[in-house]
Amino acid sequence: CGKKNCRCTRGDRHVAHYHVRYASGARFRTYIRRDQLAEVLAACEAHRRLQSQIRAGRAEYKELLAQTRKLVKLLCE
Repeated sequence: CGKKNCRCTRGDRHVAHYHVRYASGARFRTYIRRDQLAEVLAACEAHRRLQSQIRAGRAEYKELLAQTRKLVKLLCE
């Protein structure tokens, strides 16, 4: 972690894992047990992939909407 006063600099392992999220400018931490860490990390990665797909879908929707508006404009002339 790079902190000078952290126990990991002495060779001891970190004991706590936190899931950090931000909402309305505030930071919230949730404690994650070591045996749940892999599951939580996998869920976070799945969420990131889903958000990426949603962003791509929105971009595609905007492009199709722009094309539709152009066609409507051409047909109304």
